[in-house]
Amino acid sequence: MWVETYARRPPMETKGWAHVVEVGYHSPEGSIVLHDGLAGALLPDLAAHGKGHYRIRVHMSRIPWEGEERGAQRLLIMSYPGRGDRVVDHRSRTSGGPQPGT
Repeated sequence: MWVETYARRPPMETKGWAHVVEVGYHSPEGSIVLHDGLAGALLPDLAAHGKGHYRIRVHMSRIPWEGEERGAQRLLIMSYPGRGDRVVDHRSRTSGGPQPGT
């Protein structure tokens, strides 16, 4: 799992990802912290620029794993200052179809 913060909107990259979804979030306290329940770790603060409006872009794909039907999951979570509450589905593939890179 990767977490990246940006000062402005990063370029859109969908190649190699099964799902890419973006949402808006307002951080009145200046903190956006996610918890990885499986690893038991807090991820870096996504509100790198303090209080305000952010866009959170999540990339998800699966990595083939021997003996596993669906494989391991890989994630890239990006955050950058931006307004809007709209959910934008930049890329969505069904779980039954072929995954990128396989």
